[in-house]
Formats: sequence, C-alpha cells, structure tokens
Amino acid sequence: MTSSNCEHHLTNPTLLNELILKLPMNTRISWSIHSGTIQGHPTIRHFSDWIGALADNIDRIAPSSTAPPQPHSSSDKRAVTKRANVCHASETIEKKLLCSLPK
Repeated sequence: MTSSNCEHHLTNPTLLNELILKLPMNTRISWSIHSGTIQGHPTIRHFSDWIGALADNIDRIAPSSTAPPQPHSSSDKRAVTKRANVCHASETIEKKLLCSLPK
C-alpha cells in the first residue's frame, strides 16, 4: 500500500477491526495486549508486523502440518502406516447390515 500511494488505508480502523475479527479468540486477546503497548492508535502496519512475528514464532515451534510424520524406528513405521489407514462405511454396507439384523 505504501508503494501505491495508498497509505491512508493503513489507518483504516474498520479494516483493522475486520482483520481482528477473523482471528481466533486467544489470538485476538494477544493482539489486544500487544496493541495496548502501541503509542497512539494501532494501524494495519502494526497489525501486520505483529501477526508476521507471531507466525514466525509459531513456525519455529510447530511442526509443518503438510509434512508427514517421520518414524524413528521400524516399529514406528508400522504405527505411521496404521494411522494413515482410513475406514469408510458406505450406504450400501449400512443397508446390508440393517437387512441382516433379525426382526
């Protein structure tokens, strides 16, 4: 926004509020605590810096959700495979089960 000469949007309280409302409650509380330390009114730039730092901190401590779990031994490999299996029941199976029940 700075490079496009639209810096006035960075002070838009409605936009900032809409962004905050998209956060989970615990993150909103964290933002509220942080925004209390800001001189003057918080801006989109303050929010952007804060949320970027939060994301960096989370990235350092949380494993990537897209990476599959890595087994540490051969017994772990079996456990990982078992967790990857998915059981699915279709309507056809349910109807067969219902029909085979004694009346």
